[in-house]
Amino acid sequence: MKKLYDAVGAISLFDSRWVGFAYRQLRRVVPCDITHVLLQEHVGAEYDSPKEHGPEKNTPQEIVPSKEMVQGKNGQQPDSAVYAGKSLHADSAVTCRQLSDDELTVLSSDTQYDISADLLSDKRGEGYVCYGALIDGQVAGYLLYATGEIAAHHNSGGTFAGITFKGIGLVLPGNTGYLFKCLVLTSYRGRGILPQLLHHAMADAGRDNGIVYWVTTTDLSNRAAFSAFSRAGFRRVGIAAEYVVLGRHLFRTPAVKLGNGNTVQMRKPASHAA
Repeated sequence: MKKLYDAVGAISLFDSRWVGFAYRQLRRVVPCDITHVLLQEHVGAEYDSPKEHGPEKNTPQEIVPSKEMVQGKNGQQPDSAVYAGKSLHADSAVTCRQLSDDELTVLSSDTQYDISADLLSDKRGEGYVCYGALIDGQVAGYLLYATGEIAAHHNSGGTFAGITFKGIGLVLPGNTGYLFKCLVLTSYRGRGILPQLLHHAMADAGRDNGIVYWVTTTDLSNRAAFSAFSRAGFRRVGIAAEYVVLGRHLFRTPAVKLGNGNTVQMRKPASHAA
């Protein structure tokens, strides 16, 4: 199995369509959930104010019902933001702010947002923070961030070929945040909304809560997500994986070293802990 891990790690160094193809072929033989582990460091010193990405975060803005729509030019010149040393051509129609529990409850009635009752319960119980990107009052996308100990099911590939992956948990040191459940509605994709949302959320959390280091994971074949996080200054620092062989779940759980000497621990789920 170690040779398989090493082979996957070598293949993943090439950001091309062949990675997705090879991954899909591997999954036909061995059900697996393989992810890039991505790290962004020292965001607080490099991100400018999130105010340029819409009104103040506490400004009320009514959420309107979701609808699929054909996107066209809005006729406005997008703003240009700089973060993590890179330029972001921002869509000036997008407003980014925190979403309340009540707003998420409303969105959960629309299946395209993929907000389950369990997610809502976890958010309330664990104090997760949700940021949304709004266009004309509609939530075009959202993400969550958490600190401390992250349950394995918040870093899981879900179900594949009838097999439910258990996921890999994380234990974060201080000043470190974990980004997850990043979603942009299909009708709004291709407008650079996720990088804008990342920019706002990380700047806001860095300013208000002192978050300096950010960790996330993306599926090995999800080039769009990998590109969006790369534009936000994330770099790949490892490969995490869960394989299912003859009904047995096997895990690859790398440790992520931070610039301050601390480590983000990735852990097997409790049911598989040694």
